[in-house]
Amino acid sequence: MFGRLLILGILFHLVYLKSIFDIYFVTPLAHGMGQYEAGQPPANRLFLVVGDGLRPDKLFQPHPESIVGKGQTYAAPFLRSIVLENGTFGISHTRVPTESRPGHVALIAGFYEDVSAVTKGWKTNPVNFDSVFNQSRHTFSFGSEDILPMFSEGASDPARVDTFMYGPELEDFSGSGIVTDEWVFDKVDKLFEDSYTDRKLWDLLHQDKIVFFLHLLGIDTIGHNKHPDSIDYMQNIQYIDQGIKELVGKVNRYYEDDGASSWVFTADHGMSDYGSHGDGAPENTRTPIVAWGAGLNSPTYEKGVGHDEFSAPWNLSSVKRVDIRQADVAALMSYLIGANFPVNSVGQIPLDFLNCSMKRKAEISLMNALAIGEQYNRKAFLKANSSFHFRPYAPLKAYEASKQHILNLVENHIQENNFKEGILASIEFSESALQGLRYLQRYDWFLLRSIVLLGYLSWITYVISFVFSNNTHPEMKQKNCISVFQRVIFNLPLLIVSSFFYHQSSPSFYYAYAAFPTVFIQLIYSDFPNVKMGYRKLIEDEKISNGFSVYNIVSIALYIFGLLQFVVYSYFHREGFSVFLIIFAAWPWFLHTDFALLHKSLVNTWSLLNISLCSFTLLPATKKESLPLICLGGLAMITVGGSYIVYRKRQIYQMNSTVKNSHLASQILILIMSFVVTLKLTDSLQKNVPISPWLRTFASFLLISSYIVPLLKIPGCNHYYLDRLAVLFLMFAPTMCMLSISFESLFYVAFFLTLGLWTQLEAKLQEHMKLSMDSSGRRLKCKLGLTVSHFRVSLFFYIFLNIAFFGTGNIASLSSFALDSVKRLIPVFNPVAQTALLLYTIIIPFVALSAAFGIMNKRLGGIQQITFFLAIGMADFVTINFFYLVKDEGSWQDIGISISHFCISNLLILFIIILERAGAILSAKVSYHCYEKIKAN
Repeated sequence: MFGRLLILGILFHLVYLKSIFDIYFVTPLAHGMGQYEAGQPPANRLFLVVGDGLRPDKLFQPHPESIVGKGQTYAAPFLRSIVLENGTFGISHTRVPTESRPGHVALIAGFYEDVSAVTKGWKTNPVNFDSVFNQSRHTFSFGSEDILPMFSEGASDPARVDTFMYGPELEDFSGSGIVTDEWVFDKVDKLFEDSYTDRKLWDLLHQDKIVFFLHLLGIDTIGHNKHPDSIDYMQNIQYIDQGIKELVGKVNRYYEDDGASSWVFTADHGMSDYGSHGDGAPENTRTPIVAWGAGLNSPTYEKGVGHDEFSAPWNLSSVKRVDIRQADVAALMSYLIGANFPVNSVGQIPLDFLNCSMKRKAEISLMNALAIGEQYNRKAFLKANSSFHFRPYAPLKAYEASKQHILNLVENHIQENNFKEGILASIEFSESALQGLRYLQRYDWFLLRSIVLLGYLSWITYVISFVFSNNTHPEMKQKNCISVFQRVIFNLPLLIVSSFFYHQSSPSFYYAYAAFPTVFIQLIYSDFPNVKMGYRKLIEDEKISNGFSVYNIVSIALYIFGLLQFVVYSYFHREGFSVFLIIFAAWPWFLHTDFALLHKSLVNTWSLLNISLCSFTLLPATKKESLPLICLGGLAMITVGGSYIVYRKRQIYQMNSTVKNSHLASQILILIMSFVVTLKLTDSLQKNVPISPWLRTFASFLLISSYIVPLLKIPGCNHYYLDRLAVLFLMFAPTMCMLSISFESLFYVAFFLTLGLWTQLEAKLQEHMKLSMDSSGRRLKCKLGLTVSHFRVSLFFYIFLNIAFFGTGNIASLSSFALDSVKRLIPVFNPVAQTALLLYTIIIPFVALSAAFGIMNKRLGGIQQITFFLAIGMADFVTINFFYLVKDEGSWQDIGISISHFCISNLLILFIIILERAGAILSAKVSYHCYEKIKAN
């Protein structure tokens, strides 16, 4: 039965993990829509320049001379002059995830790539989509191989898009980001130079609807390496500003057509102060946009209009600030070159950027609205063909009539010179179409969410049933036989729902969502007699042992549910986990006062460690590199290791262990060398001193060496349990030391010590409970079955599991984990290797939890299976909350975090299974007794 539950649980969670993507993040793309042309173009060509990772405040605000150079105030004087004299500027607001791929898709294709599409690949298109490049006559793109291929490979005519890409060797975190931008500018220069000797290229460059795309990665590289407040970041902005200035001059001299070029300068995402991005923090979602040239407005001198506290320090309040959504850039570019709007674009053309008559604005706004409306019409048609009784979005119930109405209305307004009214009518139609698209995406939400909720509730009930069933004596167990008629009744809802899914041509996963509740309910019914007996046995045992009644048991259950609700809060506010640790610290004193008074030293140490551990979840999730904290963490790990050797030498007992002090000393020696190397690498990177490849090789050698002694000694040796914990602690200490940028090593020390003491505390408490007397003087029985204590231990385990996740950052957003550490070992940009190394560091605390839990399980007589499944039930109770808290609109920061929270909580069963298996391995051949040895006087 255990194996069946385990397999069902893994399959259930893997299948239901996909549920939020099938419900909340169905791809917004449809195909087969008609196209609408932007009309007569004001420009012959367009230059789109994207400063990857550029923040608008760093671009526009004044800086000290020590940063931007003597006699200068601003990092981008040329772009600033454009803002004040020639063009229109503002903030382009992005959506999460604030990464390069989805940011460029929004800019160039005009739609926001949903998370389910992003997870399918970063370099090739997971789905086919239209883009401005696809609608251009020809596009020349220059930059990183991480971005360019998805637009060339997605083009209807691949020959229409030329790509010029540098290799990954230029993306070196230890070097200057300017080299990649210099490569781009040089390639653009060479393209124009080659045209003088290549007639075909010359003719192509002089046609209309030509797009030049310059992807400038340098700022992003420097931002990750040195952070946005560094001199290097400013120097990269200065280089780009000068490069654009020179390129504008070259283009004007090359074409000699009186400024028939349009220029759009923006960024795909911003960057936090800590050199990270990805989440919805304002530093990541606000990007600059500056547009000038053919078809674009000159500055509007309306003092203070559009400005707020964010832009007040820029000294640009004399001109109007025009904010847009990132997807609006695609619509703007389509207008500038007179191309069709990308068929998947949901962007609305920012009219304040356009230098044209009000009549033209009204016309282009109407075409933009009809292009968006066409998407609703197509998706409604597809949905109607696959639904039993389709209910269209009410305002667009008769789409063709609505379309004709808006056409007539806007045309009448234009004829009567009521251009503003025509524009407002088009915008209203656009918004209605966008709301209609939202309605269609949520069309099946109620049914699917109800099925998923039933699935989780039935799974949790099945887990609890399993726990109570195992509390029944094997000889007394019995089953409910399910008759054919009962089986038909049980499966009838599944048959009805499956018929509905079949008619709608629903994905295969929909059937699985509906099948799991049916299976779990039948299993619960079959085992119900044992569940009832197990529950009664728990009540009887607790009544005899502790005087608990049913009321007490229910109160404890409600108390646990309340704490689990507080876990939900703690996922959004890490400091909530500090409250749990304070409760843990006080727990022995309030609920086991007699035990605490008998073991004051043990309980005081437990309380002190929990109080110290709770301080880490009060610290900011995002961190800057701190050499003093790195040094303090390394010294703490060395001190703990050395102290344990001293402790072993002073024991009056002969430890039942094959671990020698020399083994531990060798591990400490590796840790000390790793500590020294880490300080050297960190100091060199902070001072921009070149690092010898030999030093990095030696650092890697030390990391590998730190695993050799433990891995050779653990498998075939008998260890005293404290020795086993010490060996594991020292095995991972060099890794934590070398990959720490702030307080991570200190957290590792506090967490490991707390868990080690937890095993001792639980063992002593169990011994105390066995020997304690009730009020009548009766000796308490040692119960091998289910007890209330199992629920508490499971709660402790579940909370420690979450603290391992959130202790050093917010795992819901990898942007809270900076890359400063991994660049010590991997200086060249390699997202796969660097992310793997970062994730490995995050996983290390779970090894401590595995070892401690495995050892405690053996010491307490095998409670692991019960604790294991109770923790899974608790995790899934929290998962239900996160399922309903998933957001697909509103605060974009909340969207990304809500997805991460659900995925983390849903996959905890895999973590718990891995921890259970790892615990069994790490606690193998461990003893808990010493041989007495009297020392000579």
